[in-house]
Amino acid sequence: MRAGRRLSDRWFGGSLARPPAERSGKIEGGANPKKANYTVKQVKQNETVSTDFGQGNSQDVKLVYEYPEFSPIKGNKTGKGAKALNAQLKSDDDATLQRAKAWTLDNYNANMEMQVNARSVTCLFISGSVASLRTDECSYAGGAHGSESVKGSFYNLDTGKQIGFEEATGISFDSIKSEAATALRSYLSTNPPEDPSSNEEHIQKIIQNEDCYYATSDGIVVITEDYELGTYAYGRVEILVHAWKDQSKVGTDVKPAYIGNQG
Repeated sequence: MRAGRRLSDRWFGGSLARPPAERSGKIEGGANPKKANYTVKQVKQNETVSTDFGQGNSQDVKLVYEYPEFSPIKGNKTGKGAKALNAQLKSDDDATLQRAKAWTLDNYNANMEMQVNARSVTCLFISGSVASLRTDECSYAGGAHGSESVKGSFYNLDTGKQIGFEEATGISFDSIKSEAATALRSYLSTNPPEDPSSNEEHIQKIIQNEDCYYATSDGIVVITEDYELGTYAYGRVEILVHAWKDQSKVGTDVKPAYIGNQG
């Protein structure tokens, strides 16, 4: 789980990802643009519940949820997979929302389960029938701040099934790990943390997991967590590690550009 700042309405002042309805590109290498076979819109669910966090700390918590819904473009005959994925995304969102509404402090005391008070699943890129999703969950159970969990994933919209990084991008995972390590070192060299002694150890842990990557119209991004690159104050970043075209953006934090400033 990612330690996160206390939530505010401003944090979700619109779609976190702000995805265009149709964003196209060729994930498999990015040499030439590839038209998207699907469009996407965001479905939002907002509810307010009264939650007791103990020690006299009772709050009205705004639950802010959103997930993508895919539609085949005119002439695309392979829409059944997208319908199945839409149903899965809705079911996952509904189930998490219901758990958040029913959450009590006993849940945390029993199994450290926190209330997920914000959940954003957004599609940041569609190339042909391959979609790249970014899932961001923010949870709270009282105290100074909550936690944040961010993951990336890829789906074949024709089948509705999740696919691996290599199948989605055409890039070997060993290659992207090497590029990610280089890009993270570049970022840290210009944005050094207070104690850089354990940077390399953290980099090697970050780059190993496929769910730490997603794709955008600029290229492939790696996700880092709070405390991985520095102190909590240093924050978490999402670094472009493989560019389709503009190599100057490699090693930069794309989080502000794609999901807004969450500071």
